[in-house]
Amino acid sequence: MFQVGNFHIGKAETTTQPTISIIEAGILWNMLSARYKCIEETNIYFNYAHDKEFKEIISRLGIAMLKQHITDMEKKCEIFGVPMGKRPPKSTVQQEDNMNFSDQFMFRQIFEGCQHFLSVLADCIAKNVHNDALRDMYIDHYNGEVKIFNNLCKYGKMKGWLEIPPIYKPN
Repeated sequence: MFQVGNFHIGKAETTTQPTISIIEAGILWNMLSARYKCIEETNIYFNYAHDKEFKEIISRLGIAMLKQHITDMEKKCEIFGVPMGKRPPKSTVQQEDNMNFSDQFMFRQIFEGCQHFLSVLADCIAKNVHNDALRDMYIDHYNGEVKIFNNLCKYGKMKGWLEIPPIYKPN
């Protein structure tokens, strides 16, 4: 049987259990662990954010995307029998307001994390050559991350929170 996406060609009795390479299993475990860390950190930033627009961006773009990526990867872990690490708490409750993060600082942390994850996802795509469905998932995650990055660029420039390099003027 041959499968492209959700389209199957051939007889069902010829199907085999989907497989992944040892490298792909390690990447899946690492990516899920990284996303667990990201969502926990993002929840902390949400609790300390002051700007209502910024909180909305964290919630609607960041946390929503991270939850979807985690769900996607957990499903793949179940399919392929890859053990999952310890899940982060569903929410992080602010104990005391003794941490004084500025919204600009938290925005930059999220922005730099998004920048970094673009290259991490590109690397995952390049290294996942055996299992097409897994590679397709990473491509979808990459495309979602690019959209969020683009929106963060626009928002950061609007708020004056991005350090924009000076304009280059050749002599």
